Amino acid sequence: MARKSWFSALTREIENELEEGRGGLTFETEQLPAELPQLGLLIIKKKKNVVIEKNIGKIFRNVNIVVYKSPEECVTIEDYHLAHFYSRMYAATHHVDTAEMSVSVVAFQYPHKLMDFLKNQYVVKSVQQGIYFVEGDTSPTQVIVTEELPEKDNFWLANLRNDLSEEQLKRVITAAEGKPSLDAYIRAITETNAEAME
Repeated sequence: MARKSWFSALTREIENELEEGRGGLTFETEQLPAELPQLGLLIIKKKKNVVIEKNIGKIFRNVNIVVYKSPEECVTIEDYHLAHFYSRMYAATHHVDTAEMSVSVVAFQYPHKLMDFLKNQYVVKSVQQGIYFVEGDTSPTQVIVTEELPEKDNFWLANLRNDLSEEQLKRVITAAEGKPSLDAYIRAITETNAEAME
């Protein structure tokens, strides 16, 4: 499946996951300069008085950079550096203090090389199944591993995968009925889980 379709699906999904703070959040998709390696890039701006209780948003500050790849691609050390490079570039060009920013790196599978690197450089804490806080970098940072997220807390994010069983796919399609905001999400998972869909 095209990378762009996954990015669109994940963007819509993160918006749905953070529905509790919808009135105080704005979502902007960005394109990295063509000469840089390409990642999905989402900027979430949060009003100061908004408190996010959702597990993936607890780390959020005023400006939040979210980067991700498709499930077929592994998140690398270089991707992590690129996320922080972009956050610093954003801070410089928009006059934002990096302490008022957060960085979230979304990986579909556990990125072993990246996590080994981070554990050697910083303090990495598993704050909940599938969510790892990285302490010591320029901005508060988390790595979200979607395949580890519990379905009860992150149903849509946990099921945005390319290896769903027929039963899992049925459950997701049923849960999405009557929710037009999930159209891109359903299109992505049905196309990439074609065998289960058949």
